[in-house]
Order: sequence, then C-alpha cells, then structure tokens
Amino acid sequence: MKGLKVVLVFGVVVLGGLIMLGIGWHAGRQARRECEAIARELQATAERQYEVKHCLAARLLNGGA
Repeated sequence: MKGLKVVLVFGVVVLGGLIMLGIGWHAGRQARRECEAIARELQATAERQYEVKHCLAARLLNGGA
C-alpha cells in the first residue's frame, strides 16, 4: 500500500512537470510568432532591421507579455 502511494505521488509530480513544460513551450512559441510578425511588418515598411532574438528574449523575460 505504501508503495502505491509513492508511485501515485511520483506520477502526479511528473504529470505536473509535463504540464508546466507544455505551458512554457506554448508561451515561447507564441512569443516567437509575435516577434516574427513584427519583424515582417517593419521590413515591409523599410524600417531598420528588427532583431527577433532581442524581441523574443525581452518577451520571455517579461513573462511572455
């Protein structure tokens, strides 16, 4: 019975970690899409080159905002 509890707790922890990893992955992909869209718009208007990597870093450091 004790072994079953350990397995269940371990399973819940692993599942929680996978969910958090998925949420972080989604936030990163969404930030990249937004930064690339901004870069395309600025290139179309012949403004200075927009650094997607800098935009992405700033968005992820600000929590994806």
